[in-house]
Amino acid sequence: MDKKELIKLYLQNVDKMFGYANMDAYIDERLKKYMKYCQSKKQEEQIIIWLKLLHENFGKKIVYLGSYLALQEKDMSYLNNAFNSAVTWGQLTITNSSCDHSIYAWNVLPHIFCANRFRDIENIFPKENGLSKNGLKSACSITNLVMYLYYQEPAWKQYVIEESKGFLQGKHTSEEMAVISTFLSLFEKDWEKFSLELANLCKAHKKSKDYGENPFTRKISFFAFGLYNFARYLYKEEAKISYFLKTNFYSRILEFIKKATIIKRDNRFAFLKNRYCC
Repeated sequence: MDKKELIKLYLQNVDKMFGYANMDAYIDERLKKYMKYCQSKKQEEQIIIWLKLLHENFGKKIVYLGSYLALQEKDMSYLNNAFNSAVTWGQLTITNSSCDHSIYAWNVLPHIFCANRFRDIENIFPKENGLSKNGLKSACSITNLVMYLYYQEPAWKQYVIEESKGFLQGKHTSEEMAVISTFLSLFEKDWEKFSLELANLCKAHKKSKDYGENPFTRKISFFAFGLYNFARYLYKEEAKISYFLKTNFYSRILEFIKKATIIKRDNRFAFLKNRYCC
């Protein structure tokens, strides 16, 4: 699928996504909410209210807007800035639940990987928390695979491998299975398999029936792109992945990241922080 088709799909589906048709729409919504709920409050109250207004889907809406603008404006810094915004606010606004730290696995982790902010793993998956034991099975397995790969704690290795292989024996969505399989191939440093699993993950995401998915969002698996980045972070030049790069959209992003030394910052992604908010 080429750039023009992706742009067309975004505009056709943006209303279904409750997203933003352009940057002005994003700014207008943030400003209206600030004026309605925050303007008359003290600064401390503004912060609390603003965080409550940014629910967990906010990060997704931002990265999809960033994707669209990056393609429309031929400037991948839009997407880079969107990833960073999603990561920062995702960590601040994630809601409490009966889950342990595995709650971040699907909502925040892919954006951390995409933004190359791997030190943030220490914020969402602190080593002192130990392995995840409570939550969605795929989220627990993802959390534990990341924690072992990042911290390299020998005592965790056997449990993590057995848990993940056991997961693949059960009945789960094709996307969940693909993510775990990709992590395991990264665990084994089997680059041919890893590359094929990334492609399988993209295919599985295209069939996703999760709430909020649509013809545009199914075209882009940020988990696949993020796992590519994670492999490069862990193993540097040892990570040899070719098949995945044939996917046009990802190759454009990756080429941008490889060449960019200084990312242009678009302050409009700063949530109007300096002017309109806390």
